[in-house]
Amino acid sequence: MVVKGEKWMIQDLSRIWEVCFGDSQEYIRLFMERRFFTCEPLVWLEDRQVMGVVYLLPCLIEGRKAYYGYAGGVLPQFRKRGIFENLLNYAEWFCEQRNATFIFVPISGSEEYYRKRGFQASFFFSRKKFLKEGTYMSFQLHEADAESYTKIRDRKFSAYPYLRWDEAAVDYALAENRFCGGFAKIVTAHEDDDNIIFGRKNGNVLEILETTLDPETAKKLTPFFCATWNTDEVIFQFPIISDEDKIPNGGSFGHLNFQNGWMGLSLA
Repeated sequence: MVVKGEKWMIQDLSRIWEVCFGDSQEYIRLFMERRFFTCEPLVWLEDRQVMGVVYLLPCLIEGRKAYYGYAGGVLPQFRKRGIFENLLNYAEWFCEQRNATFIFVPISGSEEYYRKRGFQASFFFSRKKFLKEGTYMSFQLHEADAESYTKIRDRKFSAYPYLRWDEAAVDYALAENRFCGGFAKIVTAHEDDDNIIFGRKNGNVLEILETTLDPETAKKLTPFFCATWNTDEVIFQFPIISDEDKIPNGGSFGHLNFQNGWMGLSLA
């Protein structure tokens, strides 16, 4: 049966996470301490045995309540019993009862399975790669806290159907990314025009997973970013403006009141 996760289950839930995703105890503890009590953990329980879980993280899309399905998994010895499918069914019902959109990012290769369940791709991004060539110019760059990041993000993305998180959720997302070696910065390219960059360094490549910079300004800033992080190129992800070259990045179940949504703030 499906029950809401409780504190006494955290040790067993941490074991499920470790077995299913291979993450470190420190990483799992970060989620359990910072996010467990602010989300809806849907747990499959039999005789006080925790067997599987899906975490629903509350958010908004186009002003409507939504839940982001996160880190779902079942212990190997209890698989092939339909537990995960039952958890998904319950999550869909849970969201329907609250007139909320159920948002989900399928594991690569599983998209067809979810499409048969009514899943629709609804979040996309465009990817642009810029080399460090060009005129180097210095800009103001400083650490982003959750309050400033949230304010800039909400203001700059208001023209898009974007996944909106409250400040506490953003605080966790920034902490999670930094734990994984990433960064969240505020960059001032023009006077009184602050923008955010959220990403991580991968060898000689700087990966910007979310930014409020427009592509033209991002290209101008690339030599500065490459010098700052000692990389040769920067790969940016932007909200899409047209249907050309759009890359799927998650979707939702049921009726949609938006198209070409922007997700950002990767929790992968």
